[in-house]
Amino acid sequence: MGLRLDFLGTDAVTPAAGEDTACLLINGRVLVDVGWHSPASLARLGLSPLNLEWVLLTHLHHDHYMALPQLLFWRWMKAGDDRRPLHLAGPVEDLARVVELSVAFLQAERFGATIDVALHPLSPGDCLEVAGMRVGTARTRHPVASLCYRFDDPESGKSMAYTGDTAYEPALAGLIGGVDLLVHEASLGARAGDPSNAQWGHSGAPDAARLAQQAGVSRLLLVHAAPAQRGAAIAAARNIFPATDWAPAGEPLHL
Repeated sequence: MGLRLDFLGTDAVTPAAGEDTACLLINGRVLVDVGWHSPASLARLGLSPLNLEWVLLTHLHHDHYMALPQLLFWRWMKAGDDRRPLHLAGPVEDLARVVELSVAFLQAERFGATIDVALHPLSPGDCLEVAGMRVGTARTRHPVASLCYRFDDPESGKSMAYTGDTAYEPALAGLIGGVDLLVHEASLGARAGDPSNAQWGHSGAPDAARLAQQAGVSRLLLVHAAPAQRGAAIAAARNIFPATDWAPAGEPLHL
């Protein structure tokens, strides 16, 4: 059946009204980052957090894990007797601490409850099987430990990659080469990042387009910029890589 992608949000670090920061649902079962309010975003699409099996966190900056306590609370309240653990994966440096603090925030033990999670700390280069897909990882250029993910569906042969936050990093081409779809951040809008000042770890649309071109991907979707920046960002990327669009939040995309 290939891959079904639902973008729950594509906005920047502090989302506008009615938006969410960048997070993506794959095949209704795997959530990549959780944004500010992913349970509400799922509900607006007629989707249930109970169907989630995995959450993959690209990195542990606030706008990428803000909704984790809400997501865990929603599942706790709605799961009934279905206590299958939610699998949580992310950078080994930060995953356990953020999950521990999120669970502690809910104070489940005061109410005789438990939060059922299974942790999968990852280092760059690690691979794992996730909901029938093969997932590979590589390090991105960001101030905290951060991962780019590649997803391969062995049944359909379809593939995609999701960078998370990163400055321009040509080494990622080794992981994402030839994918059907690359989802890349464009926090800097239409301008390219300054290679001599990449410590903030973000890209512009031209950086995303250069990586898409170098990696030989079929299509590029941009995320993680404010609505006012998007038109110019798309135009700048298309000058380098014509098969570029903004990711379609709120409507499914099939590969």
